[in-house]
Amino acid sequence: MHLRLHKNATTTPRIRAEIQVSKEPMRVLAQRFGVSVSTIARWKKRASVHDASHTPHRLQTTLTPAQESIVLVLRKSLGLSLDDLLAVVREFIHPTVSRAALHRMLKRHGVSAREALSVDRPRTKPFKAYEPGFVHIDVKYLPQMADETTRRYLFVAIDRATRWVFVRVYASKSATNARRFLKELHKAAAFRIRTILTDNGKEFTDRFITRGERTPTGRHQFDQLCEELGIEHRLTRPKHPQTNGMVERFNGRIADILRTHHFHSGEELEATILRYVWLYNHQLPQKALGHVSPIQAMKQWQRSHPELFNRRVTNQPGHDTISALPLSVLRNTRLDITRLLVSCFHQTPPRARCPFEGHRGTGSAGPQVPSPCPAPKARQSGGKPRSGAGGCQQILGSCSPLSQSTTRRPPKRVAICTKWCGSVVTSPMRAASCPSGWARMAASTASAASGATTAISLPSLAT
Repeated sequence: MHLRLHKNATTTPRIRAEIQVSKEPMRVLAQRFGVSVSTIARWKKRASVHDASHTPHRLQTTLTPAQESIVLVLRKSLGLSLDDLLAVVREFIHPTVSRAALHRMLKRHGVSAREALSVDRPRTKPFKAYEPGFVHIDVKYLPQMADETTRRYLFVAIDRATRWVFVRVYASKSATNARRFLKELHKAAAFRIRTILTDNGKEFTDRFITRGERTPTGRHQFDQLCEELGIEHRLTRPKHPQTNGMVERFNGRIADILRTHHFHSGEELEATILRYVWLYNHQLPQKALGHVSPIQAMKQWQRSHPELFNRRVTNQPGHDTISALPLSVLRNTRLDITRLLVSCFHQTPPRARCPFEGHRGTGSAGPQVPSPCPAPKARQSGGKPRSGAGGCQQILGSCSPLSQSTTRRPPKRVAICTKWCGSVVTSPMRAASCPSGWARMAASTASAASGATTAISLPSLAT
């Protein structure tokens, strides 16, 4: 049996039981068990042999019992979180209560976990499950930038099943731009668009333009294009934006970006929105999609329902699948490409004199010491060394084509050519642009294979 004793206890449950049933005087019992008389008296009064709780009978709380009852009512009726409840209590009940004290009070009354509260909240009705092809469309106003004379409009479309988003920015909210947006959407979407849901704006419908008409007339540009493409055009009920809530929620995301970023021009604003939409489609996992991105969900739908798509979804970023090839094929292919690039771009740097080359003993005509450094041959044009503008010798780095060089020369710019024997020679030079991509990889390969290294020292041009 596991005993739970106080760390300063001087008796055990067996000794306490003997004290309670003994008829001997307390002084005799105290001498026998080596405790004080008050300890013997305490255990004779108790009916249990276990330590009692050390919690104070009256807790030192910040809130009074009346205030605690009010807080409990707020917690149970409204289901407020701890931070929200703390803000309410500090504003209306007690201004100096701490967050820890409020949490201890809720834990003492058994309502610290919100999951245990039965709060009657209105449940939102989820969207009906649809296959790809049901698209929500809406228009959002964009703020006017400093370089713009009028405000612009963001046309947004989002697929209900895959959450794939398509946006465009236009100068006006007109039927012509709505028709243009639908054409671009139909061209960009990989799935067949079957149904479109919009509000009753005049850019989408003429439902309320004709007097006495409650249905579209069919003469609107947007409705005519929908009929040509075989798309069903549905309209939301007036004053019920929650029907088109999926696209309204994405408009809220755009509003968060506009509120938390500062834009200097309309072009920068449009580029930021388009970049966010790309990240939303390709990188951001959605809980409603099983924690995958919209493009990944679209590919899953295509594998299970290929008849719903016009073309294969290929704009899915991910890991390269080239690793599935044999390792020998990859190694040979990379070596062949590297050798080809080295032969095309490699330029041999000019020769730097080695101190051991042509060296003779001091004051004697002894034999010449052979240089351990191989003398590289400098590439010449017309029998003369190639030189840069202004009479300064041009030193090209590895894999720097002559056509990519520039005539800009910072002050006191020098090239240091070091060889494995330790020779260092400096000379003026002019800048050559740095290659990129395969040329850079070829340069690294050639530099590792050669015995010499060319380094460039640049002074600071900061003012």
